[in-house]
Amino acid sequence: MKRIVSALKNEKSYRDFLKAYTERKGKRFPILVSGLSEGASVAFYAALLSDLVSKNASFPALLIMPSEKECARLSAMLGDYGVRALTYTLRDMVLQNIVASHEFEHERLATLDAVLTGKCDVVLTTPDGALQYTIPPQTLRSLSRTISASGEYDPAELCDYLTACGYTRTDMVDSVGQFSQRGGILDIYPPNLKMPVRIEFFDCEIDRMTYFDVITQRYSESIDSFYVTPVREVISSSVQKQALAAVGQCELMAIYD
Repeated sequence: MKRIVSALKNEKSYRDFLKAYTERKGKRFPILVSGLSEGASVAFYAALLSDLVSKNASFPALLIMPSEKECARLSAMLGDYGVRALTYTLRDMVLQNIVASHEFEHERLATLDAVLTGKCDVVLTTPDGALQYTIPPQTLRSLSRTISASGEYDPAELCDYLTACGYTRTDMVDSVGQFSQRGGILDIYPPNLKMPVRIEFFDCEIDRMTYFDVITQRYSESIDSFYVTPVREVISSSVQKQALAAVGQCELMAIYD
């Protein structure tokens, strides 16, 4: 794959395109590339993205594709070229009171976090996905944190933080987006991890921090730290919740009056 990209970069037409692209200096004008077959177009994307990364681009590139199927296909092919490609899917609105999976929401949040932390080279999405409202970057950045085994944390404050991030409190953690507290033990299952984490506290100090199995609830390997992100795109502050509750109470009183 590297030989294909290297050969493409040596082509005069590619060098001319890259020069025109990089010398735009903020000017908005279209650049058309035509005549590429499917395999050549993927190699072209890989070559262009590698050149953009080598120039220390501050943000990943954004590719708008006609469908989510095309996004998934191109993302997999770019991965074969060593490009860190992620997809951003459209969020389906659930307007009924039913139990719905949040798997795609977790994937979208993971993609947005990768954009903020510089862990991807390109994001692939569809026009409607790119135009859809989501969590503001400053909110996502402020609610994401690293929990270290050498740090000190108040378990009650951590529970409040997880609730504010959209996590659901349960008696026993068995799926992503849940947490539970039993005495000095706090279990958390962030969406970016393959296994949940169990934290054993001695007062505010962490005595032990390990992964554990959701089925057997047995300990796995110990870890030094892990990264926590929100599990919901719509995050309401305590002030906003109080305002919504006040509106609902006024509407209820109006109905009975």
